[in-house]
Amino acid sequence: MRKFLSPFVENPSGTQEKVDIYRAALVLKCYESWKSTGKPIPVEDEVEMFYKEVNGLSGDKQKDYVQDSINNQVVQLFSILHNQEEIKKFGKKYFDVEEVGHCHSNESLKKLPFSLTCKQSTIPNAGQGVFISGFDNLIASGTVVSLYPGIVHLKENIRDSTYFRSLLPDDNLMLMARYDCALIDARAANKVPVNPIALAHLVNHCGKDRRPNVMAVSFDYPSVTDLFPSHLQRFIPNQYAQPLSLLGKLETAFCCMKGSVLISCQPLEEGDELFMDYRLNPTSHGDVNSTGLPAWYEPYDVDEALMRWGGNTEQ
Repeated sequence: MRKFLSPFVENPSGTQEKVDIYRAALVLKCYESWKSTGKPIPVEDEVEMFYKEVNGLSGDKQKDYVQDSINNQVVQLFSILHNQEEIKKFGKKYFDVEEVGHCHSNESLKKLPFSLTCKQSTIPNAGQGVFISGFDNLIASGTVVSLYPGIVHLKENIRDSTYFRSLLPDDNLMLMARYDCALIDARAANKVPVNPIALAHLVNHCGKDRRPNVMAVSFDYPSVTDLFPSHLQRFIPNQYAQPLSLLGKLETAFCCMKGSVLISCQPLEEGDELFMDYRLNPTSHGDVNSTGLPAWYEPYDVDEALMRWGGNTEQ
């Protein structure tokens, strides 16, 4: 779901996409419950109700629910940023990790429900990681905790093999692949509008023994201003790589930008480091379109990775 280390594949796995949407819908139900009851951890009866509600939705309705629920949270977060004088000075300035970290020291930005900090990871030899803090109790499952910044390459761009090869190698694993084959290149994070929660590209892989506490979900920022006010678009930490062609306009007909967010998939405590499953392509072994899997990489769930990239999980 996160990284693109394989040849370009048309819709590699609709099955795993449906699993991820279903999983996202369930944890987003936990977030809704938290906001209505004040309890970050639902009781067993509530969880059973969440399953019934999500199971009662068709696949398309589940996807709509996930998009709508994420949009509501993103609008709330962006509205807080819009109302802070300290962040307004950035305007169309661009992403810088040090500036973003400094923003959180401003008193008015403490109105955000949490803050993100980059510091030494708890994983030995992993460099920096992303830590969440700034709240009293717990953050519930289903909370939007980070955004993936960078330049967006649409499916129509990547169809060109020369264009696609120009994006490789991706030695630092900064390319995020969406299920619709759009790529978000965080190597260009310094060329997109600043946002203090756009640190998803710095979140570390969980490894095989540590459960991921966040998951990536593709998110289309709506073009309808009743859903996503136009004055909040300046906080979207993404830009398209090229002007949209007619095909590109059709592909993005109902959104002003294609992006990706991280949502919590378990309750988070003050000071937790964020971990996600990079879910790299298990069949990637240094072919012409990739550099192979890093030596340090250990898959969290091989079967899901294979399904995500269109592989066969049968032995």
